[in-house]
Amino acid sequence: MTTALLNWRNERKFTQAEAGSLAGVSQATWAKWEGGQVPPEQCLNVHKVTGIALHILRPDVYPIPQRRASDRRGIKA
Repeated sequence: MTTALLNWRNERKFTQAEAGSLAGVSQATWAKWEGGQVPPEQCLNVHKVTGIALHILRPDVYPIPQRRASDRRGIKA
């Protein structure tokens, strides 16, 4: 279940049809994504519409970005 999509939509008080329209898909497709997973080929589109990080949409496809040690110390590589 993609709770991030549901939370995003509910915070904005959008219907599934409205959210789907923003993403260029039908209400039924959006509902399917909320109940399952966004297909990998749609992740970039959904990210652009919602701002939800790719690793949250599909952690199995997009791993959590790792920070380099130099980034943590404030040193530019």
